[in-house]
Amino acid sequence: GESDFPSEKRGFVMAYARVAFAVLVLVALAGVSDASAARPVLLRQGRSEPATLRLRGGGVPFNPMTFVKKCLGQTTGPRIIIAGAPASGKGTQCEFITKQFGVVHISTGDALREQVREGTELGKMAEGYMSKGELVPDSVIIGIVKARLAKPDCRSKGWLLDGFPRTKGQAEAMVRAGIAADKCIFLQVPDSVLIERCEGRRTDPETGKIYHLKFNPPPEDDEALMARLVHRSDDTAEAMGKRIGMYKDNVGSVIGNYEHICQKFDGQLDKQAIADTIAAFLESVPTGKAAFIPRVIIAGAPASGKGTQCEGIVEDFGLVHISTGDELRMHVRQGTPLGLQAKGYMDSGGLVPDSLITAIVKERMLHQDVVEKGWLLDGFPRTAGQVQALSEAEVHPDRVVLLDVPDEILVERCTGRRLDPVTGAIYHIVHNPPPEGVADRLVQRSDDTAEAMSKRIATYHENLGAITTYYQTKCRRINGVRAPKAIREEVKAFIEGSLPPTMSGVPPRRAMPKPEEAMAFVETTMMPFIVKGCAALCKTKPDKPLEYLAHWMIENNPNKPLVDNTADQAPVNKNDVNEERA
Repeated sequence: GESDFPSEKRGFVMAYARVAFAVLVLVALAGVSDASAARPVLLRQGRSEPATLRLRGGGVPFNPMTFVKKCLGQTTGPRIIIAGAPASGKGTQCEFITKQFGVVHISTGDALREQVREGTELGKMAEGYMSKGELVPDSVIIGIVKARLAKPDCRSKGWLLDGFPRTKGQAEAMVRAGIAADKCIFLQVPDSVLIERCEGRRTDPETGKIYHLKFNPPPEDDEALMARLVHRSDDTAEAMGKRIGMYKDNVGSVIGNYEHICQKFDGQLDKQAIADTIAAFLESVPTGKAAFIPRVIIAGAPASGKGTQCEGIVEDFGLVHISTGDELRMHVRQGTPLGLQAKGYMDSGGLVPDSLITAIVKERMLHQDVVEKGWLLDGFPRTAGQVQALSEAEVHPDRVVLLDVPDEILVERCTGRRLDPVTGAIYHIVHNPPPEGVADRLVQRSDDTAEAMSKRIATYHENLGAITTYYQTKCRRINGVRAPKAIREEVKAFIEGSLPPTMSGVPPRRAMPKPEEAMAFVETTMMPFIVKGCAALCKTKPDKPLEYLAHWMIENNPNKPLVDNTADQAPVNKNDVNEERA
């Protein structure tokens, strides 16, 4: 729709559209036979597995445009998790959902039994644990779930995962395995109702059907059925109380991983009413606050205002705020393997090494909320070693916000700071005085004195150069001696891309080219470059076409060639060029 754009933008739109079209054709001609190169993009979008397109003979498609359309048109069905306590009504709602949306209903128990029955490697591993009376570990269960979700029916129809994950460990393992959901349904029912539902539950051992003596009674005239109904041992009030307690111990951390895609439903309502509200939720289109998923580092000296700006960034963009101190304490408190390692250093009076802190940060970034929302890393990295460790861990920010405040103001801010030991709230005797009744119990932290603050500031300046140098093309230095609202507006504009980085060493931004200049660049430089790349790919026929193409593009980059060897080149034969174009 050329006419849909203003004349001053039309040239850019058409130029970029032509380049995008050429790249699509190039990828089609490359013959992507296993889609392995597409995996990183698909995982960032939440796909559990990449789509696989195989060409006849594994080479160039007979009809490239049809192939491209097929690539672009492949879709997967909805991916849903339903959670709730025992007897919350998950089974009933699963029936409604599978009937209305056609998704594949998956129970981990059924999937496990299927693997055991088929004698797969995962099934044999699970059977080995069960034969010893041991619990099947999460790693095996996740493998079984992933194998089931990879089957064609789940890939085409979508899936409904019933009552799984149940623990934080399972939720995090799902993220690491690349299993992501689009929507999460959470049924809430009071404990007393749950117990009543369970106590009256009776199971037909022949059909597996479940009845309830009060809410869904079995037919009384069927004497044979009434005689064979059984009351499961875990459906008593005592057993149910333990199951509810175990559920409550884990549900908070599980739902926390899916809170951005989760909606809670009252499980006491009429089952059809619940089904209707769930259907409306599943049919709704999620909305995002930002055009992309930002990954942001905020840096600055102590008392530079990072905490205040973090609150604004989280509110503006919905990012997950990550504090290394909070994450470290959480791991130590929960006794995780990383936490136990850190505790060993802390107990001996040593510093926790950068590699371990980075591993804790990396682990947090595997959580689904971080994957889908983006992250805000608060005050980390602080040293050259930490910068290097982050880079080696493949943690790369899109934006680095550096709050710049003069040293004397930092000292004044810190020396006036007071901590409420009861609530943890921080006040300032001048800028944010405490309310009445609180002032008497406030304390000044030992590192908020003028002497201690001067040492902290000196340490900060010693390490600042390493951070600004490494992130110089992504970093904006922002004046932190202004009203918080004004700072927040500049931070927001920078993260959105409206303001450029302003660190020293960054090349100045060139003015946008005129439409005719953009078209000329595409015609004279980009299109011939793409055609030559395509010709080289077809002539060479490498085993790894995309890897070959990436190397070719780097080595033959028309803007910044790695080696200037034009003097050694023979004159170009126009006939050879025309043959290449053909």
